[in-house]
Amino acid sequence: ALDGIDEYSHVWIVFEFHANTTINGKHNNSQKTKIRPPRAGGKKVGQLATRSPHRPNCLGLSLVRVERWDAPQRTLHISGLDLVQGTPVYDVKPCVP
Repeated sequence: ALDGIDEYSHVWIVFEFHANTTINGKHNNSQKTKIRPPRAGGKKVGQLATRSPHRPNCLGLSLVRVERWDAPQRTLHISGLDLVQGTPVYDVKPCVP
């Protein structure tokens, strides 16, 4: 499924925020449409305009660098991905600038 992926410098990783404790309104934070992120200096912004993992759904998207594709081992080596061990990855898509 990944043959040819090494022709791209970057790929998108679609994953699940499986360790997020506020999905589906468990703590009502996911019901807020505006939040105050730490780097906004107290300003309220739209929840989807932030990098916060506290989202109305559990989907995440990260852009990572392709280091190499090891076809015999069927292993994609990437850098720049910051996920918790065991995070479910749903899809890998080439990034086309």
